[in-house]
Parts: sequence; C-alpha cells; structure tokens
Amino acid sequence: MERKADTKCACYLQAIWTLLLFLIAANMCFAIEESVSTRASDPNSTDALRIDPKHFRFQFENRQIRVLRLTLKGDEFVPMHNSPDTLLVCVSECHIRLERPDKGINDIHMEPGETRWVRSSIRSEKNISGKSLEIVFVEVKAASI
Repeated sequence: MERKADTKCACYLQAIWTLLLFLIAANMCFAIEESVSTRASDPNSTDALRIDPKHFRFQFENRQIRVLRLTLKGDEFVPMHNSPDTLLVCVSECHIRLERPDKGINDIHMEPGETRWVRSSIRSEKNISGKSLEIVFVEVKAASI
C-alpha cells in the first residue's frame, strides 16, 4: 500500500517538475509579464477561457505561453473552441476525448504526471471517465516577428 502511495506521489512530482522546467525554459530570454489574456476578453473570440470559464482557470501568462487549468467532473465537457499548440500535463488520472468539428476523435488516457503534445485545432474536450480530472494546459503563443 505504501509503495502505491509513493508511486502516486512520484507521478505528481514528475508533473510539477515537467511544468516548472517548461516554464523556466520559456522565460529564459524574456521577462515575465503576468496579465489577463486579451484573447479571453475579446467578445468575438472562441478562446477556451472565454467559452468555458466554469471549467478553465487562468494560471499564468507571458509573451511565449499561457497556462490554464481544466477541471472536469465525470462526463462533463467543454464546448468547441480554438486551441493553439498545447502541452497537456495530467494532474489527476485523465481519460479525455478531444473532438474536432469534422467529428474526428482522439481519446487520450494519461496517468498523473504524464504529458502529451497536442497540435493547434478547433476542438472540444470531454471527460470520458466517471471520475473528476484535472489537466494543466501550457499553450504556446505564435512567434511574433
């Protein structure tokens, strides 16, 4: 029993370290600029934070990335929205369905601490398990030239 708890703790620590290393790497060349995203406040935007503030919470933003936290109870979903290239970091066990407008489906199952890279798309997210899930979305912003 203790060994299982140790493994679960190690997974959480791995997720936190992965996220922290990504944030440090993204900030090495630029100063941190914390601000509320302008995409989320644009009334014409199909940004995830504007579309579903009940499930998405703003965590952090600078010139390179924006970090959101998604929490969904069993069978809850997020409506269709635009999403940039994103690193998903699973905080609790995650069994999620990503669905595009053309009905293309990608089911993802991750253990706590696991990560996945997801390319930009218009999509919805649905928790396809009976348990609550929590995922950190590290969205990469388009490079400005």
